Amino acid sequence: MKMHEEPTGPDLFGGLERALLIAGAIVIAMSFVYSFFRSDIALVDTIVTDWIHQALMVTGAALCFVGAARNPRERWAWWLFGVGLASYAAGDIVWALVFADIQPAPQTSISDVLWLLWYPCAIAGLVALLRARVRHIAVPEIVDGVVLGVVIATAALIFVFFPVIAEAHAPSLAVAVSLSYPIGDILLIGSVVAVVSILGWRPGWSWSLLSIGLIVNGVADVLYTLQVIHGTYADGTWIHTLPPLAAWLIGWASLIAAPLVETKHDPTGWGNTVVPIAIFVVAICIEVASILHLYHQEFTTTVKLLVIVALALGIVRTVLVPLTQRNAPEHDS
Repeated sequence: MKMHEEPTGPDLFGGLERALLIAGAIVIAMSFVYSFFRSDIALVDTIVTDWIHQALMVTGAALCFVGAARNPRERWAWWLFGVGLASYAAGDIVWALVFADIQPAPQTSISDVLWLLWYPCAIAGLVALLRARVRHIAVPEIVDGVVLGVVIATAALIFVFFPVIAEAHAPSLAVAVSLSYPIGDILLIGSVVAVVSILGWRPGWSWSLLSIGLIVNGVADVLYTLQVIHGTYADGTWIHTLPPLAAWLIGWASLIAAPLVETKHDPTGWGNTVVPIAIFVVAICIEVASILHLYHQEFTTTVKLLVIVALALGIVRTVLVPLTQRNAPEHDS
């Protein structure tokens, strides 16, 4: 993977950004510890679990806007991430101020609109950042990225989405909204894996922090959804600290300069090992899950079809990548 150094915008916020990052790390760590030793004083609990949580989300959005100002080449990408995090934080704030004390809690609200806006903003930001940081993407890397993203999404459908559907009641707006979250998480995590694969599994610090942040947020949503399904969710647990951690990581990623790169297929690279192995491991796990009845049996036919798709993708990838590499013309930078 070739790198082309390109100057970023002036460092206008050096001292402030460092202070925000350090303060955010300390507060997140304290919030995590607090989740295991919560106070009986209502005001203290509200400050830690609501106000500080929301302040950290807003700080993550603000850091993304700072990153957009620092780097004109990546401006649109970080604006999208910033808007998505700001919308997520706004959803939290609206819920805390308007709906938190209503019993029973509303199944849907304007907060859901604000929370769900995160997904299109994050996926669009991911694509925009890839376009801004990668000058040329080799066809084999595109193939690997798409195949691996589809395989990861397939596994997530089976182990996350299907259980949510199985526990859902009759079709309604509330059910549709609830299902939108795991769908968004599956698409986002699949996109992250695809991008890292396209980058040849050497993403660098900025991409790594961004990817970890997006995955952490997705995991938090999945855990929340599963707990709600099984009636075990409790507000203010350690899961509650994951979205602020994700926002902090994404904001940190926006402040790290990354060179303009050009991907070039390496016949001995990680993709030639990781992608085929991942496909077949996922296919085997799905088959084992079927044997052990780890998901509801009404999805058996769909799962069998997905296993066939995963195996077919492995075969297509094995044939297609060597062909595209042999037929592709040399790209001069």
